[in-house]
Amino acid sequence: NRSIIPSLRSAGIVFKEADELDGDQKAFVEEYFKKVVFPVLTPMAVDTSRPFPMLANKSLNIAVRLTNAENEEF
Repeated sequence: NRSIIPSLRSAGIVFKEADELDGDQKAFVEEYFKKVVFPVLTPMAVDTSRPFPMLANKSLNIAVRLTNAENEEF
């Protein structure tokens, strides 16, 4: 991370928070997500009542753990 971020920055690639985007950038990101990202998302639940899902080789997988304010997991 320490070397990748500066290298990306020197190539003109920067990371921004949502509140740093202007109106045109927000509109572009929203439209891109709707048309390109969302259609290929496949949510999978992982819990003790079902087998762990098959993760395909060379695929991008993101895990999310949901908790509430009392740190209870869902």
